[in-house]
Amino acid sequence: MWTNQVSSNGASSVDSNPLEPPRPTQSKLGPEPDLPLIEMANSGPIVDPLFSESEIHIEEIGDDLGLFAFGEFNISSPTKGPLGHVERTGKRSERTYALTSVSGRLLAQLQPTDNIRLWVLVDPTGRQLGEYSHNERFGVDMLMPISLGGDQIAEIRSHDGGGKKLTISDLSGPLITINRPKGFFADTLSTLDKYVMTRHRLSSGFLAYLALMAPVAIDEARYRRDLRRR
Repeated sequence: MWTNQVSSNGASSVDSNPLEPPRPTQSKLGPEPDLPLIEMANSGPIVDPLFSESEIHIEEIGDDLGLFAFGEFNISSPTKGPLGHVERTGKRSERTYALTSVSGRLLAQLQPTDNIRLWVLVDPTGRQLGEYSHNERFGVDMLMPISLGGDQIAEIRSHDGGGKKLTISDLSGPLITINRPKGFFADTLSTLDKYVMTRHRLSSGFLAYLALMAPVAIDEARYRRDLRRR
């Protein structure tokens, strides 16, 4: 059961933005989007592994030395290999990210808003799939509510001060664990990131898309945070 009692470094406090049960949103957003299917030679159409593999790697692409981050990511799994790609366009506060399948099919776009701490995810037709909002507080790297039609349905919570271990949870508990493994030299010499997502439960519809693009939203939130600190 979710409550608004939180703890940070042993100190208890009240969370000003607890996860509450969502109100019905179908009338505003229409039916939940289907997950993309791919054809398998021996089994016919199956859910795209982007949305079903238990372990997903989302790795940022840079130059040969890994010194510069371009905000583009390759998506793969240890068992299926390449699964998709995220391409960035725009600069600074106008950065937009397009998620495509391994075949190049556009699946969703992460777009900025006038609010520097709010991003929307839309499908190829422009229909909104949900929102991410970024709140920095209590020395924890981030608390990122995930909303649908104005109602919070999940959250991304950091478990350390550097955003290297995070959890996506809905009302039923943890959905995905996200780790950002980086060694000493990678942290000091490279701006490139790699996110390893471990799915604990499968999700469908809006939340499946929002969960898959969460590492990109996290990366963008960290980028915006660093811009404000300069």
